[in-house]
Amino acid sequence: MTPEMWFAFVILPVVLSIGAWIALKVQQRWLDREIERERIEAEHSASR
Repeated sequence: MTPEMWFAFVILPVVLSIGAWIALKVQQRWLDREIERERIEAEHSASR
């Protein structure tokens, strides 16, 4: 295999999968933070 093929079939998929995994983790954390904030706001409005 030529170096270009190595890059296309090995490095690129690995980088893409790592990037996708990180994006998934960040999105999950952001969603958790949004849910937590809404829950806190709901508790505050309920206690008034």
